[in-house]
Amino acid sequence: MKKILLAFSFSFLGGLVANAQFCNPNGNLIIYTNYDGGTLNINIDENVPNIKIGVVSYAAIEINIIGTYASNVTEVVYAGFNGGNGGCNGVNVTAINSTGSTNTINTLPPEVLSNPNGAGSGQLVCAYSCDLMTWQGGCNTADEVESYFLDQFPGSSVRSHTTQYNCYTTTQLISAGGTCCATPQPLSVSIDTTGISCNGSCDGTATALGDGGTAPYTYQWTGGPGTDVWTGLCAGTYTVTVTDDLGATAQATVVFTAPAIIDTTLYDTACMTYVFNGNTITQSGTYFDTLVAVNGCDSFITLDLVIGTGVDLNVTQTTTTLTSAQAGATYQWLSCPANTIVAGATAQAYSPTTSGQYSVVVSYQGCSDTSACFSVLPVNVAHIATNSEFNVYPNPAHNEVYIESAITNGSYRITDQLGKTVLTGNINGTKTVISLSELSAGLYFLNINEAQPIKLIKQ
Repeated sequence: MKKILLAFSFSFLGGLVANAQFCNPNGNLIIYTNYDGGTLNINIDENVPNIKIGVVSYAAIEINIIGTYASNVTEVVYAGFNGGNGGCNGVNVTAINSTGSTNTINTLPPEVLSNPNGAGSGQLVCAYSCDLMTWQGGCNTADEVESYFLDQFPGSSVRSHTTQYNCYTTTQLISAGGTCCATPQPLSVSIDTTGISCNGSCDGTATALGDGGTAPYTYQWTGGPGTDVWTGLCAGTYTVTVTDDLGATAQATVVFTAPAIIDTTLYDTACMTYVFNGNTITQSGTYFDTLVAVNGCDSFITLDLVIGTGVDLNVTQTTTTLTSAQAGATYQWLSCPANTIVAGATAQAYSPTTSGQYSVVVSYQGCSDTSACFSVLPVNVAHIATNSEFNVYPNPAHNEVYIESAITNGSYRITDQLGKTVLTGNINGTKTVISLSELSAGLYFLNINEAQPIKLIKQ
């Protein structure tokens, strides 16, 4: 008890502020104490969450909670002698008018803290001043009152405490604060920081901010300066100890983390040459460079580069299929001579469904080029006319028919249904083209070197 009393006495003499506005601006406990009671109108004119109201008086009080944010009040507790006193607006019975809150009237409740200058009865009776050092004439001291309500409302902090002796005559605005702070706020310290700008840099700043306790404060960083500010900090953990004017201490720790390294890997291909940060590259490989990012930090670039030296534009051809000689590329087959894209023809090999000329665009390792055009006469298997020595397609045919034969020197003859010869010619190599444009549609017979003829239909 003596230790607590000495602390309060020192605070009062060394800086306990009478007429202080707020004990803790972030607190939620608001206290009113007087002797004569009366009508206490409390206007909740600020949006403070979870407000607790404590009232102490010797005489009866009518407590009215009003104002825009009256619903923020969650509990109201009256404590004191609670005697009748018609001299203050005829109020003889204590009443609490607060909608939505828990309202309690405690007559002569036991003290939580005892000050030798207080009532001495072990009970909360009345209070009217912020004087902790002088006998209060049988009433309680302000520190006894605040300790009682802090015990009633666990986790709360005193926002303001208003003391007076006579009847209440004016509405009390919570925005106006109070007149007494008998219980100093516990000493605490927080740290504001300016972070490290780049990976590997040591330009962080930590600023310690003492609060509560009894000012002035002194600061000491572990392994650092005895000031509130420490600059030039690298990534790491830093602890500060603040000491108030009464020797109380508090600590806080901050961790500085360096930004991640800006490390980017690029994968790219190019045909013949590639320009990287102003340098021309002509060979495939892995290249490195350091640039300055938009935040001013180094940016490390890795380039995985493939330099293409061109594409193989050769095309192999079978009877019905064209195949690009370049493997592992992307392909787009075109219809010549207009180079019209053939929809869906993007494989290495292409089998046209109609006769014509075709080329292919080959893209490989950043290079892209177009092959020559190749003639194809597509054929459906069901339309091939065969004998042991040759194949004829397409069959039925329109304007042209093709002969594939192992016979490289010979002749062909086409007759109509009456046996009349309508076309003759020679076989030139393994593939011979016969024009049917002069023939009418109908059934014909094709004979090579007078072998067994086959049926040929002209459409």
